[in-house]
Amino acid sequence: MIKRWIFNKWADYQLKRLEKALLFPEKHYAITWNNLMNAPKHPLQNQLAKTDDINTLRQLPITNYSDYHSVFKQSLTTKINPLIDEEIEFWCCSTGSTGVPKIIPISYSVIKSRMEGATFQPAQLIKAFGVYSGPPEIIFVMPGQTQEIAPELPIGQVGYYYYSKMPNWVKKKFVFPKELYKEESLFNDWHLLSALLSDISGISTSIPIRLTHFLKQINLERLNILSHLEKRDWPVIITHKVDDKRIQFLLQILQNPIHQISEVWPSIKFISCWKSGEVCERQLKDLKSQFDFGSITFVDLIYNAVEGHFNLPGIEGVGGPVNPFGGILEFYDEKNNSYLWPWELKIGGIYEIVITNSIGFCRYRTYDLVECSGYEGKMAKICFHSRANSEISLGWANIEEKELYAALDKVNIGDLSRLYFVLNNKGNGLTLCSSDGQLESKIALLNDYLEKSNSNYSKQITMGTIEKLSFRQDTNEQYNHIRLKNANSKRLILKE
Repeated sequence: MIKRWIFNKWADYQLKRLEKALLFPEKHYAITWNNLMNAPKHPLQNQLAKTDDINTLRQLPITNYSDYHSVFKQSLTTKINPLIDEEIEFWCCSTGSTGVPKIIPISYSVIKSRMEGATFQPAQLIKAFGVYSGPPEIIFVMPGQTQEIAPELPIGQVGYYYYSKMPNWVKKKFVFPKELYKEESLFNDWHLLSALLSDISGISTSIPIRLTHFLKQINLERLNILSHLEKRDWPVIITHKVDDKRIQFLLQILQNPIHQISEVWPSIKFISCWKSGEVCERQLKDLKSQFDFGSITFVDLIYNAVEGHFNLPGIEGVGGPVNPFGGILEFYDEKNNSYLWPWELKIGGIYEIVITNSIGFCRYRTYDLVECSGYEGKMAKICFHSRANSEISLGWANIEEKELYAALDKVNIGDLSRLYFVLNNKGNGLTLCSSDGQLESKIALLNDYLEKSNSNYSKQITMGTIEKLSFRQDTNEQYNHIRLKNANSKRLILKE
């Protein structure tokens, strides 16, 4: 009871702090601006005269990752981020569209800035579901780190790094022990059993398909899991404790494939994952069609990337107010060729996020489009809409339209006005649609080319997390005008 009281008091404080910040977003952006302008070293200071006027930021050009790549590459040996003159603690790696690593240095200022916005969703979960004072939570981050790219300096996924920086008492509130996350092979071998050995309060992951894959893997490995439970031959480090009653319960419940989630984890109250965007919407629908979640609440996960936390969703609905802490976000309105602050957006408007932050990025394009769904206080509420460039996310891999064009050219597909691509119903693969049924014979060749040209795409197909390209004969005239228009404007991917 004392722990719950302490957690509730902490949550009340954090949520009150957020409420005030959302009423005065200009004030908090002024604080962030002042921190960047007065940091020991930040690129803003070399490009702008010192001023309190945040609007002077608009004098600077828009940048993207290619503007920083060569600088970061040199930092692999110096271990200093020259943009802010800070020692690098960790390299965050993103696979990008084609499996080519995009590396971003993480240092003290970045950690401090990131953590400012990372407290609010845990505070909401504490108030709504009693998180931390009850059973532990399953949290999925990409496990493991390597030193292959930067000798003597670890590199890995951003989620793993921030998990590793949590205090030990917080880590114990999660099902997977920190030792299990250290090696990817160890995690892959034992995380299913580790997750089952404890009752849980909730599950947090990014894309819904990760949870679908996790639950399906339990069913696929069910007999092997039962064998380990009977022998009790798992490594000691995969669980915080062994509960004999829980083991006997699992030996009984796993006699059949799991379907009703609360039967496996009776205390589960919530699942946190991305709910916005066409891909995640379809993945979530597919997840709910395969398993029974009963009264479990699905909470929209914080919309984030390596560059920062962009919004702060509540317990209900999709999306949330722009994160007022840790970075300066601008929103590009392509229609009017203008840049807006997050208290200037129009409800229903679609904008591209541009960020200036403590990493050293100045007006950095994220290529993410967001939709303004309303306001909380004076801060716009946003949710992910789509990518600004011609690529589509399939969850654990992306496909760019230029890759599709190259594949179509390679197999001599011919007239592009006969075809288009859409997401499959599960949101984890693409479907080629055409009224010409003969094109189905090209699918195997197209798949072969895509797998050879995109290493991450090939890896995820092998793992079963995404599906190969499929074919659907389209005899519906509904898309004829769109198909011709897209062929003329060199766009292949349609939304249904």
